[in-house]
Amino acid sequence: AVGPVVFVGFAAPHIARTLVGPSLTAMLAPTALLGGCLALGADVLGRLVMRPGELEMSIVMAVIGAPMIVWAVRRYRSLSAGVGL
Repeated sequence: AVGPVVFVGFAAPHIARTLVGPSLTAMLAPTALLGGCLALGADVLGRLVMRPGELEMSIVMAVIGAPMIVWAVRRYRSLSAGVGL
């Protein structure tokens, strides 16, 4: 089950950066906390949505993570376009 870990590892730092700013030392604790919260939230959501069955955490994280990847690519592309790269 490596799939959901990739999305958690990608999403948590970007959310933390949005909340606390670009300082790497300030991002460390919120990133760890958000990573755990994202994984737990995805698991709980997957259990509640398909009741009495269960939706795998990887599917929920893919639904959350895919738009985040698109958002991050567009954001950084627009930032780099302003620099002239």
